[in-house]
Amino acid sequence: MIEKRKTQAIITFFLLAASVIWMVASRGKVEEMPLEYEEVQVTVISAETHRRKMGSSRSYSYDVVVEYEGTQYDLINVKSGEMARYEALANLSGAVRANNPYFDNTVYLSNGKMYSNIDGIKTDGKEFTWYMIGLGGAALFGILHLMCVADLVDRKKKQKQDKTRE
Repeated sequence: MIEKRKTQAIITFFLLAASVIWMVASRGKVEEMPLEYEEVQVTVISAETHRRKMGSSRSYSYDVVVEYEGTQYDLINVKSGEMARYEALANLSGAVRANNPYFDNTVYLSNGKMYSNIDGIKTDGKEFTWYMIGLGGAALFGILHLMCVADLVDRKKKQKQDKTRE
């Protein structure tokens, strides 16, 4: 049984190493990815915060609808710090909104989608998906490797104790 566990530990180590290499390589691609977007001025139609309670923790989701050139878009990647601005813009009348330089309503249009910030464009690409797969693999194989090594050490200790008793 110890030989089987050694083999498992070696396999999980190599899978862990491959996942880490994959993660590092794909993270570099995410950072080097050319971003194609256009900064546009939009009209905020609505902004709503939804609170979800799961057990003892709470999470929030933000739904912001904007209008650009007569088309309505759901705004992607709205962060909590940006939400107050969007709620204020949604509640302002048109005349006040047009004459108020303090309320910037610049968002980013990329591939037919509206993003609240440039980070949203980066995390929506296939390069970021590959990075997350590498990260998940590294976490999974890291845990499995530690479990294999811990079990192997435990089995060797028990085997040594059994030999000393004899």
